[in-house]
Amino acid sequence: MISCGQVRAAYNGTDVLKGVDVEVAAGEWVALIGPNGAGKSSLLRIIAGNLGATGEVDVGGHDPRQSSRTAMAATVAFVPQHPVLPEGMSVFDYALLGRTPYIKWWGVESASDIDIAHQVLKRVDMDTLAHRALDRLSGGELQRAILARALVQQTPVLLLDEPTAALDIGHQQQVLDLIDELRHERGLAVLSAFHDLTVAGQYADRLVLMADGRIVASGDPMAVLDPALLNHHYGAQVNVLRDTDGNIVVALRKS
Repeated sequence: MISCGQVRAAYNGTDVLKGVDVEVAAGEWVALIGPNGAGKSSLLRIIAGNLGATGEVDVGGHDPRQSSRTAMAATVAFVPQHPVLPEGMSVFDYALLGRTPYIKWWGVESASDIDIAHQVLKRVDMDTLAHRALDRLSGGELQRAILARALVQQTPVLLLDEPTAALDIGHQQQVLDLIDELRHERGLAVLSAFHDLTVAGQYADRLVLMADGRIVASGDPMAVLDPALLNHHYGAQVNVLRDTDGNIVVALRKS
């Protein structure tokens, strides 16, 4: 569903991606990890069609640099770190915007569109806040509203840039489990950027470690989450463990 070959990009005259190759299959969850400024967010923006680049970029059969906004909106949903939010809009109306690619010119939302929005808001625990204005939400509530809009799009590709950064631990698990469930249920291709290495290691099928605009490691989570590799690129001393259930845990090691 996602195929990027030798992707290069610059922002304000600075190279941010220097020949990146990434592939994500239908039903697969790939997590981008790496220190700040590694190029994770830039890669997601390119795949979403929000940043220009050279190289090969294919998203569900579309090149985001050449396809229409409507075609891309029906193919890929993007949850950025800092989205532009309509002032005064309610949670429900914002989520319903996710149905825009499927509504004809001068058309209105169907009963099915409205039902999809209600169902998604319930699944992200936002149904009781459906009529609250976006600017009256807490950081965690707002993050769930943004995710809801993306899920309402019902696209085959889902891009997530730090989707749990503002969430408490309970809603983190709820959101991550929902994404995991949907990608198996619908065969979604999920590409996400994470700072939390434990979360990345537990939920993603593969990890891609980026540094200075390049991919420096890619593969099975336990192989990429190598303490020596993480120390080299993050400058952090860590232990990488398995808990009693076999889940990966990345823990700081006190100096």
